[in-house]
Amino acid sequence: MRYVIDTNIWVAFFRKHPKVRPRLLAALAQGDDIYVVPIVYYEFIRGLRYTNNLQMLHNVTQFWSTLPYYEATKAIWDEATRLWVMTKRQNKMPGDKDLFIAAFTIHLNATVVTRNIKHFEIFSFPRENWVDD
Repeated sequence: MRYVIDTNIWVAFFRKHPKVRPRLLAALAQGDDIYVVPIVYYEFIRGLRYTNNLQMLHNVTQFWSTLPYYEATKAIWDEATRLWVMTKRQNKMPGDKDLFIAAFTIHLNATVVTRNIKHFEIFSFPRENWVDD
């Protein structure tokens, strides 16, 4: 399996949520791909820097260095613009951050893992909530 993990799931993971942490570690042990994507990296790291949580910043960057980081390509930007137009025309805009996550999820043929399932309902890819399932 391939997973794109939303920021809220990473927060739960690093706070040792009793459902999220074992599920993500089990996925890694099974050889599943857990992708770190730029918008999630940005959102998570900026919060740690803002709160000056240097120990957690170190822990997160160390852990994430073992995972595939997928940079935005022109194809992903093009997909994001396509999704923006589609959602705008349907008057169901989830917001730019979620559009970027969706574009990566589609490009990587992955499942998005998020607490905000509703933000991604307009898209046809698989969605999972590892917190409230």
